[in-house]
Amino acid sequence: MAQRPTGGRTLLNFIRDSILTNNDLREAESIAFQVAESLSGLTKTDIIADKPLMLNDSQWESLNAIIARLNQDEPVQYILGKAWFLEREYMVNREVLIPRPETEELVRMILEENNGEELSILDIGSGSGCIAISLALEGRGWQVHSCDISPGAIEVAKQNAMNLKAKVNFFHCDILHEEPPENYDIIVSNPPYVPMEEKGELQKRVTEYEPEQAIFTPLNDPLLFYRRIGSLASSKLNPGGSVYFEIEEKRGDEVVALLKELGYDNISSQRDMQGKERIVRANN
Repeated sequence: MAQRPTGGRTLLNFIRDSILTNNDLREAESIAFQVAESLSGLTKTDIIADKPLMLNDSQWESLNAIIARLNQDEPVQYILGKAWFLEREYMVNREVLIPRPETEELVRMILEENNGEELSILDIGSGSGCIAISLALEGRGWQVHSCDISPGAIEVAKQNAMNLKAKVNFFHCDILHEEPPENYDIIVSNPPYVPMEEKGELQKRVTEYEPEQAIFTPLNDPLLFYRRIGSLASSKLNPGGSVYFEIEEKRGDEVVALLKELGYDNISSQRDMQGKERIVRANN
C-alpha cells in the first residue's frame, strides 16, 4: 500500500504521479492541485510550501477513490462537483457541460461591447448557467433570461444562480421546435455543433461523461443550431440588437456566411487566447 502523504507538496506530487499515464504533466498538475485543495482544505500557497497535513482514514479512502475515477478519464470537475468560471465557483454534474475558458472570452466580449447599457438578454442553452449568471452579475441593470431543453440542466443552473445571488429567469425551451416568449436586445448561445459522425475524434472524458445533447447536433449538420437560432433571432431581436455565438474553430467562415445569408449586418469574428476563431457576432 502506498504511503500516505504528510505535506501539501507531497500530496500534490502523489496525486499528479498517480494520474500521469492519462494526462500530460501540466494537466496532471492542474488536476492534482484541484483535488489536493478540495480534499485537504489547504490553499495553493500551503500546498506549494508543503505545509504538514495528516490524512485520516476517510480522507485517504476518498483520495484513492478519486484517483481511480480520474484514471477512468472522468473529469475532475464532475468528481468534485464544482468548476470555476470567471473566478466564481459553479456546481456541476453530468447534466451540464463543464464551463470552458473560451466561453469566458465570449462573456467578456459581450460585457465590453455593451458597457453601461440597460439590456434584455437571452442565453440559449443554459447548461450550468455560467453565461447567464455572469451577465446578470456583471451587467448592471440587465434583464437576463436563459433557456435549455434539459430539465436537469435548468435545475443545476437555478441552484447556481441561487448560490451566487444572481437574478436570472431560467425556463424550458426546445429551441429547434419552440420560440422564446419575448424579444431581446442580445441573444447569445454556445450551441451543440459537433456532428455525431465526429464523436470518435473527441476525448473519452468528453464523450463518456459530458451530456451528448449539449455537444452533438441531432443530425450530421454542424450549423443546425446556428441556422435555427440565427433565423429565430432575426424576429426576436429588438431593432439594432445583436447575436453572439461561440463556435468551433473550423466553422468560422461557415457561420459568418450563414449570418450574411440571413441578412445580418456588422458581422465579425474573434479569436481566443490560443489564436483560434471562437466567437462570431452580428447585428440585426
